[in-house]
Amino acid sequence: MANDGSPISELPDTANHMGGTSPHIHLVGIGGWGMSAIARLFLAKGFAVSGSDVKESANVEALRGLGAQISLRHCAANIDGAIAVVISSAIGDGNPEVREARRRGVAVLGRGAALNMLMDGKTGVVIAGTAGKSSTSAMLAKVMRHCGVDASYAIGAKIHDSGTNAVLGAGAIFIAEADESDNSFLLLSPDVALITNVESDHLDFHGTTEKYRQAFERFVDRVSQGGLLVVSADDPGARKIGKYARGRLRVKTFGEAEDSDLRITDIRIDRKGAVYRVLTDSIPDLEVRIKQPGRHMIRNSAGAMLAALELGLPAESVVEALEEYKGIGRRFEMIGCERAVCVYDDFAHSPTKIREQLDAAKILANGAKLWSIFEAPRVKGEGSLVVDFTSALDQADEVLLLDESAALDAIPGGAGANKPLWLTDFIVREFKSSGRDVRVCPGRADVVAAVCREAQAGDVVVTMGLRDLSGLGAEIIRGLRKPSASG
Repeated sequence: MANDGSPISELPDTANHMGGTSPHIHLVGIGGWGMSAIARLFLAKGFAVSGSDVKESANVEALRGLGAQISLRHCAANIDGAIAVVISSAIGDGNPEVREARRRGVAVLGRGAALNMLMDGKTGVVIAGTAGKSSTSAMLAKVMRHCGVDASYAIGAKIHDSGTNAVLGAGAIFIAEADESDNSFLLLSPDVALITNVESDHLDFHGTTEKYRQAFERFVDRVSQGGLLVVSADDPGARKIGKYARGRLRVKTFGEAEDSDLRITDIRIDRKGAVYRVLTDSIPDLEVRIKQPGRHMIRNSAGAMLAALELGLPAESVVEALEEYKGIGRRFEMIGCERAVCVYDDFAHSPTKIREQLDAAKILANGAKLWSIFEAPRVKGEGSLVVDFTSALDQADEVLLLDESAALDAIPGGAGANKPLWLTDFIVREFKSSGRDVRVCPGRADVVAAVCREAQAGDVVVTMGLRDLSGLGAEIIRGLRKPSASG
């Protein structure tokens, strides 16, 4: 993200600002999880914070309670008095606040640049990867605080242990979740980096899988010389990045692979979570328990554990913290249970994330029916991408595709055949060509009606998608409570 206004290379001292007033930062789209974390940290550092968004939300309400001035409309006057305007990649050049900032010569900063300034003077520990970075970041933050390290952190999700997504600590460590979707992680300069995996994602921005992978090479190039890089030994993409960085960085690996520096063995997964053992050069045998089911959560916790051990934290305390860890919002988050039907919500929006989460959900279903309710991203469906999505979703017994922006007649061959074909359309075509069943629901009411009419005791329902669908889970729970739902 370019800085088109007056450059800011470092944050001003709030104690010595002109006239004794606090310097003022304005954030466009302040209610998002990534932006709200930045806002919390600026507030904690004593800045005056304003922002704008298009709707009320829990984040907006919480930030107002902390002293932020937030408008629910975008207009030029909102930036009055600001020394910098922070924007996310979702904010276009036509935004009136961005246009006005550039006209006035006010610095326009991407979220990554603002985060890098907030990390200045701290030991930056940055977690990146195609999947699992939020959970891994939250686990590491939990471990640090449990071990008495007053670490700062900024994570793109609500941590259930702390009830927030960002904390400014007095200690030397700053944990940050990186965002590769728009290359904003290339604005960070960490001392320690952890890469969970490198697959193929955000091709609308990167263009090709190879360019996406190269972005991670450029990211590790930004880790301080001689710094630490922790990577998954089980993921081919992450292994390649580790090999690329060897010689310049100290590289450590985790996974089930025999050559892992921290090796995962003896995995057991049940409805209560997961148990596994780890082997390292210094720790011959240690049992780890986590409350979150799924092999992907085992890998996330092992990555956080290895980073913590390399930073000098005691193994026993690390294990205690991981066992206590409660999870984060929209990562297989239980919304509720009604009529013995349990509803979960998850951020999964790529084939690998969907497959891993449904694998974990199958364990909880324990033979009962597994429902997958998926809102596909609005991208064109092409080639192997469609096959990957379809095979991942097909692990569920019932697949409902939520498509609020298009009705059933938009499916190829219908009345909307001349419209662009999006991923949902291609997934439907792939399912039907294989003789498999899938339903498209044009609205949330259709999803709720189907689940309430057909779900039986013991069934597990998972809503999944990039957008915030947690409200849909609550609607399903309310529908199940109605007496007519059982009839």
